[in-house]
Amino acid sequence: MELLKVKDFSHIFPIDYPIIFLHAHPDDEAFLNVWIMVSLIKSGRKCYNIFCAAWINLENECSLIRQKEARHAGRCLNMTSVAFLNINDSWFSSNMSCSRMNIQDIELEYNSCLRDLGIKQPYVLVSYDYKWWYGHVDHVKTHEIGKRIAKNAINSDILYFESTINRNLYANWFNVNSCILNSNQLPELRYWSAEFGTQESEISYKYELTDEELKIKKQILSIYKSQINPNLFPLTLSPEDFKLLFWYEYLNT
Repeated sequence: MELLKVKDFSHIFPIDYPIIFLHAHPDDEAFLNVWIMVSLIKSGRKCYNIFCAAWINLENECSLIRQKEARHAGRCLNMTSVAFLNINDSWFSSNMSCSRMNIQDIELEYNSCLRDLGIKQPYVLVSYDYKWWYGHVDHVKTHEIGKRIAKNAINSDILYFESTINRNLYANWFNVNSCILNSNQLPELRYWSAEFGTQESEISYKYELTDEELKIKKQILSIYKSQINPNLFPLTLSPEDFKLLFWYEYLNT
Protein backbone atom coordinates (compact mmCIF):
# COMPACT_ATOMS: atom_id res chain seq x y z
CA MET A 1 0.00 0.00 0.00
CA GLU A 2 1.45 3.35 -1.07
CA LEU A 3 1.03 6.41 1.14
CA LEU A 4 -0.20 9.30 -1.00
CA LYS A 5 0.79 12.90 -0.44
CA VAL A 6 -0.87 15.79 -2.24
CA LYS A 7 2.17 16.13 -4.50
CA ASP A 8 1.67 12.50 -5.58
CA PHE A 9 -1.81 12.96 -7.03
CA SER A 10 -0.55 14.23 -10.38
CA HIS A 11 1.31 10.98 -11.08
CA ILE A 12 -1.80 8.82 -10.63
CA PHE A 13 -4.40 11.39 -11.82
CA PRO A 14 -3.06 13.11 -14.98
CA ILE A 15 -3.06 16.85 -14.42
CA ASP A 16 -5.42 17.72 -17.29
CA TYR A 17 -8.03 15.03 -16.52
CA PRO A 18 -11.26 15.99 -14.73
CA ILE A 19 -12.06 13.63 -11.86
CA ILE A 20 -15.49 12.05 -11.36
CA PHE A 21 -16.45 10.52 -8.03
CA LEU A 22 -19.37 8.17 -8.59
CA HIS A 23 -21.31 7.55 -5.38
CA ALA A 24 -24.54 5.76 -4.60
CA HIS A 25 -26.09 7.98 -1.89
CA PRO A 26 -25.49 11.34 -0.27
CA ASP A 27 -23.17 10.89 2.74
CA ASP A 28 -21.17 8.07 1.07
CA GLU A 29 -18.53 10.55 -0.09
CA ALA A 30 -18.16 11.87 3.47
CA PHE A 31 -17.24 8.38 4.67
CA LEU A 32 -15.05 7.41 1.74
CA ASN A 33 -13.02 10.12 0.05
CA VAL A 34 -13.95 13.64 1.13
CA TRP A 35 -10.35 14.67 1.76
CA ILE A 36 -8.97 13.14 -1.39
CA MET A 37 -11.52 15.36 -3.16
CA VAL A 38 -10.58 18.46 -1.17
CA SER A 39 -6.86 17.93 -1.72
CA LEU A 40 -7.40 17.60 -5.47
CA ILE A 41 -9.60 20.71 -5.57
CA LYS A 42 -7.04 22.72 -3.59
CA SER A 43 -4.43 21.75 -6.19
CA GLY A 44 -6.64 23.22 -8.92
CA ARG A 45 -8.30 20.05 -10.19
CA LYS A 46 -11.90 19.84 -11.42
CA CYS A 47 -13.82 17.32 -9.29
CA TYR A 48 -17.40 16.20 -9.87
CA ASN A 49 -19.60 14.31 -7.43
CA ILE A 50 -22.24 12.22 -9.23
CA PHE A 51 -24.80 10.32 -7.15
CA CYS A 52 -26.15 7.17 -8.77
CA ALA A 53 -29.17 6.46 -6.51
CA ALA A 54 -30.43 9.73 -5.04
CA TRP A 55 -33.06 11.17 -7.36
CA ILE A 56 -36.04 12.99 -5.84
CA ASN A 57 -39.02 10.76 -5.16
CA LEU A 58 -42.10 12.96 -4.81
CA GLU A 59 -43.69 10.53 -2.37
CA ASN A 60 -40.91 10.99 0.16
CA GLU A 61 -39.61 14.36 1.33
CA CYS A 62 -36.41 12.75 2.58
CA SER A 63 -35.15 12.34 -0.99
CA LEU A 64 -35.35 16.11 -1.46
CA ILE A 65 -33.62 16.72 1.87
CA ARG A 66 -30.81 14.34 0.90
CA GLN A 67 -30.17 16.26 -2.30
CA LYS A 68 -30.11 19.55 -0.38
CA GLU A 69 -27.63 18.09 2.10
CA ALA A 70 -25.43 16.77 -0.73
CA ARG A 71 -25.38 20.18 -2.43
CA HIS A 72 -24.56 21.84 0.90
CA ALA A 73 -21.67 19.42 1.43
CA GLY A 74 -20.51 20.06 -2.14
CA ARG A 75 -20.43 23.82 -1.53
CA CYS A 76 -18.46 23.30 1.68
CA LEU A 77 -15.95 21.21 -0.27
CA ASN A 78 -15.84 23.59 -3.28
CA MET A 79 -16.78 20.75 -5.62
CA THR A 80 -16.80 21.72 -9.29
CA SER A 81 -20.31 20.26 -9.55
CA VAL A 82 -22.72 17.95 -7.74
CA ALA A 83 -25.15 15.98 -9.93
CA PHE A 84 -27.78 13.25 -9.54
CA LEU A 85 -28.75 10.56 -12.01
CA ASN A 86 -32.48 10.14 -12.60
CA ILE A 87 -32.46 6.96 -10.51
CA ASN A 88 -34.05 6.34 -7.14
CA ASP A 89 -32.62 4.75 -4.03
CA SER A 90 -33.58 1.08 -4.03
CA TRP A 91 -35.52 1.73 -0.83
CA PHE A 92 -38.25 3.02 -3.17
CA SER A 93 -40.13 0.22 -4.90
CA SER A 94 -40.29 1.62 -8.41
CA ASN A 95 -39.00 0.78 -11.86
CA MET A 96 -36.59 3.70 -11.50
CA SER A 97 -34.94 2.29 -8.36
CA CYS A 98 -31.26 1.47 -8.74
CA SER A 99 -31.49 -2.24 -8.01
CA ARG A 100 -34.29 -2.75 -10.58
CA MET A 101 -32.78 -0.80 -13.46
CA ASN A 102 -30.76 -2.47 -16.18
CA ILE A 103 -27.10 -1.57 -16.03
CA GLN A 104 -27.25 -0.42 -19.66
CA ASP A 105 -29.97 2.11 -18.77
CA ILE A 106 -27.91 3.39 -15.84
CA GLU A 107 -24.97 3.86 -18.20
CA LEU A 108 -27.20 5.89 -20.52
CA GLU A 109 -28.24 8.08 -17.56
CA TYR A 110 -24.59 8.51 -16.61
CA ASN A 111 -23.53 9.46 -20.16
CA SER A 112 -26.40 11.96 -20.38
CA CYS A 113 -25.24 13.51 -17.10
CA LEU A 114 -21.69 13.85 -18.44
CA ARG A 115 -22.97 15.61 -21.55
CA ASP A 116 -24.90 18.05 -19.36
CA LEU A 117 -21.77 18.72 -17.32
CA GLY A 118 -19.62 19.11 -20.45
CA ILE A 119 -17.28 16.25 -19.48
CA LYS A 120 -15.56 14.29 -22.23
CA GLN A 121 -12.98 11.53 -22.21
CA PRO A 122 -10.26 11.33 -21.06
CA TYR A 123 -11.07 11.59 -17.36
CA VAL A 124 -10.54 9.82 -14.04
CA LEU A 125 -13.42 7.79 -12.60
CA VAL A 126 -13.51 6.81 -8.93
CA SER A 127 -16.22 4.27 -8.08
CA TYR A 128 -16.64 1.54 -5.37
CA ASP A 129 -15.01 -1.76 -4.61
CA TYR A 130 -17.23 -4.80 -5.11
CA LYS A 131 -18.40 -4.93 -1.47
CA TRP A 132 -17.78 -1.44 -0.16
CA TRP A 133 -19.00 -0.84 3.37
CA TYR A 134 -21.78 -3.34 3.91
CA GLY A 135 -22.88 -4.75 0.58
CA HIS A 136 -25.90 -2.47 0.02
CA VAL A 137 -27.52 -3.32 -3.33
CA ASP A 138 -27.04 0.25 -4.59
CA HIS A 139 -23.36 0.16 -3.66
CA VAL A 140 -22.90 -3.12 -5.52
CA LYS A 141 -24.67 -1.66 -8.57
CA THR A 142 -22.46 1.45 -8.38
CA HIS A 143 -19.42 -0.83 -8.48
CA GLU A 144 -20.86 -2.68 -11.48
CA ILE A 145 -21.62 0.49 -13.41
CA GLY A 146 -18.18 1.93 -12.66
CA LYS A 147 -16.49 -1.20 -14.00
CA ARG A 148 -18.73 -1.20 -17.07
CA ILE A 149 -18.02 2.46 -17.86
CA ALA A 150 -14.28 1.92 -17.57
CA LYS A 151 -14.45 -1.22 -19.74
CA ASN A 152 -16.41 0.58 -22.45
CA ALA A 153 -14.04 3.57 -22.52
CA ILE A 154 -12.84 4.78 -25.89
CA ASN A 155 -9.14 3.87 -26.31
CA SER A 156 -8.96 3.24 -22.54
CA ASP A 157 -9.33 6.99 -21.97
CA ILE A 158 -10.85 6.50 -18.52
CA LEU A 159 -8.49 5.90 -15.63
CA TYR A 160 -10.41 3.83 -13.10
CA PHE A 161 -10.03 3.65 -9.32
CA GLU A 162 -12.18 2.22 -6.55
CA SER A 163 -12.79 3.67 -3.11
CA THR A 164 -12.68 1.19 -0.26
CA ILE A 165 -12.17 0.81 3.48
CA ASN A 166 -9.62 -1.20 5.45
CA ARG A 167 -11.33 -4.45 6.45
CA ASN A 168 -8.59 -5.47 8.90
CA LEU A 169 -8.65 -2.14 10.71
CA TYR A 170 -12.41 -2.19 11.24
CA ALA A 171 -12.58 -5.86 12.16
CA ASN A 172 -9.79 -5.54 14.72
CA TRP A 173 -11.31 -2.39 16.21
CA PHE A 174 -14.72 -4.02 16.52
CA ASN A 175 -13.30 -7.18 18.12
CA VAL A 176 -11.55 -5.08 20.75
CA ASN A 177 -14.43 -2.70 21.43
CA SER A 178 -17.62 -4.72 20.94
CA CYS A 179 -17.83 -5.55 24.66
CA ILE A 180 -16.44 -2.22 25.87
CA LEU A 181 -18.33 0.55 24.06
CA ASN A 182 -22.00 1.41 24.29
CA SER A 183 -24.19 0.12 21.46
CA ASN A 184 -24.67 3.66 20.09
CA GLN A 185 -20.90 3.89 19.53
CA LEU A 186 -20.80 0.74 17.38
CA PRO A 187 -21.87 0.19 13.77
CA GLU A 188 -24.88 -2.03 13.15
CA LEU A 189 -23.05 -5.00 11.69
CA ARG A 190 -26.28 -6.79 10.82
CA TYR A 191 -26.36 -4.51 7.76
CA TRP A 192 -22.78 -5.26 6.76
CA SER A 193 -21.48 -7.83 4.34
CA ALA A 194 -19.25 -10.48 5.93
CA GLU A 195 -16.43 -9.42 3.63
CA PHE A 196 -16.74 -5.63 3.60
CA GLY A 197 -14.01 -3.40 2.20
CA THR A 198 -10.58 -4.70 1.23
CA GLN A 199 -7.88 -6.64 3.05
CA GLU A 200 -5.13 -4.22 4.09
CA SER A 201 -2.51 -6.15 2.12
CA GLU A 202 -4.53 -5.67 -1.09
CA ILE A 203 -5.17 -1.90 -0.86
CA SER A 204 -3.30 0.15 -3.47
CA TYR A 205 -3.16 3.65 -1.95
CA LYS A 206 -3.94 5.43 1.31
CA TYR A 207 -4.19 9.16 1.99
CA GLU A 208 -3.44 10.34 5.54
CA LEU A 209 -5.63 13.04 7.05
CA THR A 210 -4.32 15.69 9.41
CA ASP A 211 -6.08 16.41 12.72
CA GLU A 212 -7.70 19.49 11.15
CA GLU A 213 -8.87 17.46 8.16
CA LEU A 214 -10.38 14.85 10.49
CA LYS A 215 -12.26 17.63 12.29
CA ILE A 216 -13.72 18.90 9.02
CA LYS A 217 -14.53 15.35 7.85
CA LYS A 218 -16.67 14.95 10.96
CA GLN A 219 -18.36 18.28 10.20
CA ILE A 220 -19.19 17.09 6.67
CA LEU A 221 -20.66 13.87 8.08
CA SER A 222 -22.75 16.03 10.41
CA ILE A 223 -24.33 17.84 7.44
CA TYR A 224 -26.21 14.63 6.58
CA LYS A 225 -28.70 14.87 9.41
CA SER A 226 -31.30 12.87 7.48
CA GLN A 227 -28.87 9.96 7.14
CA ILE A 228 -26.54 10.06 10.14
CA ASN A 229 -28.04 10.24 13.60
CA PRO A 230 -25.80 12.44 15.80
CA ASN A 231 -26.47 10.03 18.68
CA LEU A 232 -25.19 6.99 16.78
CA PHE A 233 -22.01 5.69 15.10
CA PRO A 234 -19.83 7.30 13.82
CA LEU A 235 -20.60 10.71 15.35
CA THR A 236 -20.63 9.24 18.86
CA LEU A 237 -17.08 7.93 18.57
CA SER A 238 -14.43 9.33 20.88
CA PRO A 239 -11.85 11.57 19.15
CA GLU A 240 -9.33 8.74 19.49
CA ASP A 241 -11.59 6.13 17.88
CA PHE A 242 -12.77 8.50 15.17
CA LYS A 243 -9.16 9.20 14.27
CA LEU A 244 -8.29 5.51 14.26
CA LEU A 245 -11.15 4.59 11.89
CA PHE A 246 -11.05 7.64 9.61
CA TRP A 247 -7.39 8.62 9.67
CA TYR A 248 -6.90 7.28 6.14
CA GLU A 249 -8.89 7.29 2.91
CA TYR A 250 -8.21 4.42 0.53
CA LEU A 251 -8.11 3.78 -3.22
CA ASN A 252 -7.66 0.59 -5.21
CA THR A 253 -6.48 0.29 -8.79
